[in-house]
Amino acid sequence: MQPVTVSLRRRDRLLLVFFLLAALGLCYRLYSWQVTNAGMLDLRGTKEHALQVPIDAPRGRILDSRGKVLVTNVEFDRVYAVPPDVKDPVTTASRLAPVLGLTYDSLFALLQTKSSYITLARKVDPSVRDQVNALDLPGIYMEPDVKRIYPAGSLAAQLLGFTNYNGDGNYGIEQYYNSVLTGKPGELRAERDGLGNEIDLNNAVRIAPVPGKDLQLTIDSSIQYDAEQELAAGLQKHGAVSGTIIVMDPFTGAILAMANSPTYDPNQFQDTPAANFVDGAVSTPFEPGSTFKLITMATGLEHGAVTPLTTVNDPGYLTEYGSTIHDWDRKAHGTVTMRYVLDHSLNVGAAFAAKKTGADTFYQGVKAFGFGRPTGVDLQGEAGGVVYTNANADWRPISLATNSFGQGLTATSLQVVTAVSAIANGGNLMQPYVVQQIISPQGVQVTHPKVVGHPISPATAATLTNMMEEVPVKGEATLALIPGYLVAGKTGTAQVAENGGYSPDVTIASFVGFAPAQHPAFVIYIMLDHPTDSPYGSETATPMFADLAQKILVHMGIAPTEPVPTPTAVPSPAAPAASAARR
Repeated sequence: MQPVTVSLRRRDRLLLVFFLLAALGLCYRLYSWQVTNAGMLDLRGTKEHALQVPIDAPRGRILDSRGKVLVTNVEFDRVYAVPPDVKDPVTTASRLAPVLGLTYDSLFALLQTKSSYITLARKVDPSVRDQVNALDLPGIYMEPDVKRIYPAGSLAAQLLGFTNYNGDGNYGIEQYYNSVLTGKPGELRAERDGLGNEIDLNNAVRIAPVPGKDLQLTIDSSIQYDAEQELAAGLQKHGAVSGTIIVMDPFTGAILAMANSPTYDPNQFQDTPAANFVDGAVSTPFEPGSTFKLITMATGLEHGAVTPLTTVNDPGYLTEYGSTIHDWDRKAHGTVTMRYVLDHSLNVGAAFAAKKTGADTFYQGVKAFGFGRPTGVDLQGEAGGVVYTNANADWRPISLATNSFGQGLTATSLQVVTAVSAIANGGNLMQPYVVQQIISPQGVQVTHPKVVGHPISPATAATLTNMMEEVPVKGEATLALIPGYLVAGKTGTAQVAENGGYSPDVTIASFVGFAPAQHPAFVIYIMLDHPTDSPYGSETATPMFADLAQKILVHMGIAPTEPVPTPTAVPSPAAPAASAARR
């Protein structure tokens, strides 16, 4: 009997140990649930019994300088499903799919997901909303959704940009100010029971979204409209493939209009070629041509290298370093002054002025006017252009001559109008901007004009303005004259680089000017790419300037103050040879 007793005692000990271990394990598990992992389990339980639906925040509006709405939002509806609440996925998918424009298979797959919330359709119009409501399907709900709209259609399209399907800004102001325009999303919070029964959304908690901030622009819609109409008419009349017009307040840097063509309707961005989204005024550098002679002359005048009466003998061409430069008309002009050089856009005279100024000083002046770097405008995608100076390894001495009349360097339309604005305002280089103020319930943030440089003195600016006044009266820009007003300006005609040389057929025609000349209210820059009826800025962009400037003067209420000037007749030039340059 002794062995049996020992065996029973051993078994009792093993059972005791087993129950002790089990009790310890249960205690550990209870401690883990109630103490160690209590927070995690509570969160998991909350998630299993909670529905959290995001509510989009209204994106900030965009207004013009006079308060006209350029961009706003319209409320539509978002259709979403709570899969645990969908009692019959087969019936739901078959009835709902055709209403939402989905296939049965795709919708059925969405309803089978384990997610507690899934979007089925966004920005549905009222007719779809009514059909969904009429179906009265368990687990299918709707919440307000917003759609970005552009009431003026294509007006200022490249400047404004658009928002994509996710509501993110693309291009222009929409992208540059995306974080400002974007608000803080709200949330719909509701509870479900442990069996996943339908939620009573009427008792749900809604955390209101915080709307984005509004932007008021410097753009005047009336001037913008006139600029776009003038550009469209000019492209059609002169057969150009594209173009740009910028209107700027020279004293502040505020952009009053920025027109590009081809354009597009931001409401239909999905149907637009991607190339049309790009704002050529700020993103597309090109060789500016003879408008750049203003920078050459300004720098020479500022540093005393030339005066308006400095003379040069111009036989119609200049040969240096193995290269020959021609005037646009290939005619000998004899001994002429710098006034005459500017009036008649002579390349030989511009090259002379640059050489007298000296390479170091010339390129210092070019940089002082802001070329070779972005202006800092508050728009997406700005380019800086390229300027090779005598400090660059690939610079050649002949570049000084060609750069003097806007060849061999690149600039954007915005850089040109900004630089010329410094002449118009007395010598201050202003940073251009398009947002006048940011508006929110917390207050208004105003953009203040910013001077970023002083490329020339007021005296030089006054002298050059006086010289520019003669260009429409005595020179190549007679078509820029406006009865009753003095205007100052300069033409530009640049050949286009092609295969290591320049195309004999393609030009970029331009004109830049301001009015009234002595008290400028605005500066206008007009650029036409590849005009086909005439290659010259004097015959294409210049009359467009006169038409647009006259409309703006009337719009601004600026009365005529001058007698009508009598222009000096300028004979129409013969077509230039392939190597002829700028007019």
